[in-house]
Amino acid sequence: MEQIGNGGYSDVYRAKAFTTNDECEIAVKELTMDKNKKNFKSFETEIKALAQLSDERIVTFYGCCQEDFSCFIFIEYMSLGSLRRFIELKEVLPEDLVHQFTKQLLEGIQYLHSKRIIHRDIKSFNILMSSETSVKLTDFGIAKIFGEYSRTFTKKVGTVRYMAPELLSSEEHTYPVDIWALGCVVIEMFTGDFPFPKKDEGQIYNAVCVNHASPFNFVNHKLPVRAEQFLKKIFNHKPEYRPSAKDLLLHDYITGNLENTKRKLT
Repeated sequence: MEQIGNGGYSDVYRAKAFTTNDECEIAVKELTMDKNKKNFKSFETEIKALAQLSDERIVTFYGCCQEDFSCFIFIEYMSLGSLRRFIELKEVLPEDLVHQFTKQLLEGIQYLHSKRIIHRDIKSFNILMSSETSVKLTDFGIAKIFGEYSRTFTKKVGTVRYMAPELLSSEEHTYPVDIWALGCVVIEMFTGDFPFPKKDEGQIYNAVCVNHASPFNFVNHKLPVRAEQFLKKIFNHKPEYRPSAKDLLLHDYITGNLENTKRKLT
């Protein structure tokens, strides 16, 4: 196996899988049993989440196993790596590609939420690509799966630059945190910069939770008007007023650009 990454709690390898009729490349996540219980819990969470998911916008889960002192997760191999890597190669993505990826991510989030799962760590590093026109969500180690009695969560988890206000403040949170994080990724695709460039964690907390700002306030690039309107809806500090993925798929930024694309093709 060839090591291709090192995640928050596991090592990632590229390998070949052999079936009766074919041979294919897969990605293998390995966690050694001597790592701490928190990492093992993340590994279990990822398995539970992936086992419930089957959608073209989520990396395909092939199974898991334990051997000696290691646990393994087998998932789809995405040859182009992360969206972050792609952004760094391209510097700034063209508008039509930003739109295409945004729509695909919304479809993935809508599916995820329909399965009562919150990702809680959507960011460009956790979005993978197998081609230059297709993205998929991955890394469900800190996802939350709603049980019969679960309604909200309060633990602060994730990556600060992509955290919604309620996550940063360790307040009750649910599905809308994924929507805020999506907005951060959209800005990243348009600008090439991480959300809140050159800001540390304390500065980000003050900007979002004290001054009620969002990554949109720190964008120095001119964005398309519809994209600005789209992002302003996403970055509502009140999660109950933040649109759902289903709502956003009906927004003019998504549907309007779809119509423009159709006209170009005819």
